[in-house]
Formats: sequence, structure tokens, C-alpha cells
Amino acid sequence: MKHIYTLVCLFLLSGVANADSVMSTLLFSDPAARFLLTLAEVSVAMTAFSGIAIVIGRRGSNKWTEFDVMRFTTLTVNGVMAVVLCLLPFLLFDPDTQFLEADWEMLLICAGVLGLIEVQWRVRKLFHSIKVNLGADSNWTSMIYVGSDVVIYIVLFCVLFNFIELLEFRMLTYLIMYHLASAIYIFLRMIRHAGIEVADSAN
Repeated sequence: MKHIYTLVCLFLLSGVANADSVMSTLLFSDPAARFLLTLAEVSVAMTAFSGIAIVIGRRGSNKWTEFDVMRFTTLTVNGVMAVVLCLLPFLLFDPDTQFLEADWEMLLICAGVLGLIEVQWRVRKLFHSIKVNLGADSNWTSMIYVGSDVVIYIVLFCVLFNFIELLEFRMLTYLIMYHLASAIYIFLRMIRHAGIEVADSAN
């Protein structure tokens, strides 16, 4: 498990390096490109901060439960997904092409494929947690959370196949913000169930 987290950290660092290298291209002059790079930096910073804040707490003393591991993995997956979605246009589009002229449908297809992989992973984790009754969250809370994941990607494919009229760039932005919000939610849940006792001021 430690090796997996090490690889994730290296990936996040490479994401920052990739973003810096893009600054020298003509694509960086595009406002949409600058916006995505800013979101990528926010995603990396938030994921790194969350990991540090959790590790130096009670969970830093090797008192990790299976539910702790699942939550932390989910938090990390959300952060990585946000970074990947931010940097995906720079991997698919020609650096000399303005974003408005790029093939956004192809980008949404790639984002949708990544999303399907993520959704099936979360559904499997949900069934496992319900089966073994892992812990602190109720089954309904977990199902609502996973259900929101399914809904956001259903909306993505509806936009892709023109069932919903929405700009592709806006859909990508909503998707990135969703993953950031999910990471924050998981972080707050881990803090809420960290097992920290707050001393009364009278003591």
C-alpha cells in the first residue's frame, strides 16, 4: 500500500512539472488553459495538504482501519482525477491550437472512459463496505455518495451525445469541481471520525 501512495505522490509532482512546462507554449496564452492549470495546482495542493493533515494525526501512529484506508484512497483518487482532467487537454490538444478550436468531444470521451473505471471501482468498494459493515458512515450515506458519482458521469455522456445542451468545456469544469468537492468531503469525514477528543475548557 505504501508503494501505491508513493507512486501517487510522484504522479502529482509530475503533474505540477508538466503544468510548468506548458507555460512555454502558445497554448498557455489561452484563458481556458490558464484556468485549467490553476485548478490543477489547487488540486495538487489540496490533495497534498489533506494527506499530510491526516497522516500526522492519529492515523500517523499506525492505527489505520480498513475504512480509513478506503477513505484515504478515495480522497487520493478524487485528487488525482481532478489533476488528470485538468491536464488532459494539454495531452490531447495541439499546443498551437486555441481551446475553442480543439476537439472537445474526444476529450469528453477520454474523461468518460476514466470515469467509468473510477465508478466501477467505487461501486465495488461500496458493496464490499456494506457486506462487511465497515464503519462510521451509514449505508445510505455511502450509496448517496456513490450515486452522485454515477449521476455526474451520466450527465457527461448526455452532454457528449447531445441529450443535454451544455458546453463541453463547462462540463469538464463541473467534473473537475465535483472531484475537488468530493475530496474535501472525504477529508472532512476523515477528520470527523479521527478519534480526536477535544478537552473541555474547564479542564
